[in-house]
Parts: sequence; structure tokens; C-alpha cells
Amino acid sequence: MNPVCIQVTTSRTHWRGGQEFVQGKLKELVVPDQVSEEQFTLIKEDPELLVKVLGELSSEPLARPEDEDTRILTIQEAMFSLPGGKDAFTKAGTPRISVLEDVLGWKPESDDVDAAVDGLSEEMKADLKALLEA
Repeated sequence: MNPVCIQVTTSRTHWRGGQEFVQGKLKELVVPDQVSEEQFTLIKEDPELLVKVLGELSSEPLARPEDEDTRILTIQEAMFSLPGGKDAFTKAGTPRISVLEDVLGWKPESDDVDAAVDGLSEEMKADLKALLEA
């Protein structure tokens, strides 16, 4: 089975399938890397948990886009889905290269990351700030 990414939320803090789910906090997990298929079944069947399957993760590394605009747009999109929340960002508010590399499948250049941050619209900057303060 290819790894599958899931998002889980709950209305009541409790444990299921070896994982703690905290009320009102979104938790992302990868099956079978972080939870086994058996644990996933327990989580999925729990009526108090809302489980959303985000899709299969490819085992093939993604190629770095040649076009600069495409690279910057890809980095911008990835910034809003980094695992680890605010720990995925530096104190200056830029995403950590290592975390981006894990999500993108290729190592972004620091210049591209800076251009991606600088190129965010005011609305996206506000959304990112709210994400970092959560």
C-alpha cells in the first residue's frame, strides 16, 4: 500500500488507535508510516472522529520545476500545508528548507523561498500569520 495522508479532528479529546486526538485540533497522519492499517481502521470507525483522506502519497520523488514562476508558486502552496505548524517556520516567518524539501520532494533554493514569501498577497500574508499564531 502506498502511504496515504489523512486529517483527523474530534469534538472530544481522547485516544484511539494509539494516537491522542485533541478537541478542536487538526491532526495529520500518514498510513502506514505513522499509524498501521489496523490503527487506521480503529480511527476511521470511531464515531467521534472526523477523518478526511487527503490522498495517496507518491513514492516517486517529484522533479524540481525548471520554471522559476512555477517553483515559487509551488513553494507558496506548500507553505500552507507544512506539517508541524509553526515549528516548520523560522523565527523570521519563513518556512524551513528541510521541511519544505520533505513536502515538495525536492530541495528549494533559499532565493526561491525568499521570493515565494515576498510574493505572497496581503491576504495570504495575513493567513500565514494567523497560521503561525495558532
